[in-house]
Amino acid sequence: QEPVPVLQVAGRVLADLRPQAEEKRLRVFAESPDGEQDLVAVGDEQRIAQVFTNLVGNALKFTDEGGVSVNLTRQNGHIHCLVRDTGCGIPPDELERVFDRFYQVEKVVTRKTGGTGLGLAIVKNIVEAHGGRIWIESQVGRGTEVHFTLPS
Repeated sequence: QEPVPVLQVAGRVLADLRPQAEEKRLRVFAESPDGEQDLVAVGDEQRIAQVFTNLVGNALKFTDEGGVSVNLTRQNGHIHCLVRDTGCGIPPDELERVFDRFYQVEKVVTRKTGGTGLGLAIVKNIVEAHGGRIWIESQVGRGTEVHFTLPS
């Protein structure tokens, strides 16, 4: 457990994934609307980077127009992280299962893009091991928002 500068970690992940975004002509950015540069969580920096990598990678995979954003704020002693995309969205009846191991939404789309169905299960385990929580809000055809918290 160590202090982790969450905005900088998210920024590094986005820089690493920027070529994927540019290939699809998508915009990607990370910001703290409060202008806070010192959003520091307590945890394992590599695992937190893995959370951002999985979430932003998924967002890029299922977004064809628009982009992906990472927004960070401080709320009630936690860092609230939001990964938002303008992609295809997740049907309401599948939202509860997306964190299940090996579960994949929209089998035809997933087969086209590849994947094992483990990414979100891993992300959930990492977030919860850090004492945070994770949830998803989505609308088919309008995009997805993945929220997670980390203790600060």
